[in-house]
Amino acid sequence: MAVTTLVKRALVLVLAVNIPLPAQVPALASQVEVLRTTHGVPHIRAENLKAAAYALAYVQLEDYGPRVAFALVRARGEMAKWFGHDSIEGDYTAKLAYDEAVRRYALLDQDTRDVYEGFAAGANRYVELHPEEFPASFAPRFTGYDVASKDVEMPSPAAVRSCATRISRGMRDTTRHRSRCLT
Repeated sequence: MAVTTLVKRALVLVLAVNIPLPAQVPALASQVEVLRTTHGVPHIRAENLKAAAYALAYVQLEDYGPRVAFALVRARGEMAKWFGHDSIEGDYTAKLAYDEAVRRYALLDQDTRDVYEGFAAGANRYVELHPEEFPASFAPRFTGYDVASKDVEMPSPAAVRSCATRISRGMRDTTRHRSRCLT
């Protein structure tokens, strides 16, 4: 089994490019170790959930590239901000989901918030250390809200229109119809 330690890799990269370490990152990085098999499968050993999620985000970005970070931008409803107006189509619905995640974030248990915040910190760290993989000036500074918003489901505008059309046709009283419109 090939062994790579996230802490060692991050520190080597930081020292090589002389990037200052944010205060929280070394604490999280020092609490986790990533072991990869000879086939590259990551195994995360962490002291806590926040550190495990930090490593999970970092490993996902290593394995899947920028699309992991772009999914967080999409969940925030800011695709047009970073990629131009051609990317605006899903921003409205995503912004609604993001706002709902922000409203309900404090209601989540601490373990869940730790996972979301750790994942955001790991994604931020990867973006900081690999700017060449992202568009120029890409620095979204993800938060736990961004990660939480990926777990909020909102109906698409087409689903809302379809439901409203059925309701306006007088199908309001059927249980079957109601459950399809509300899911």
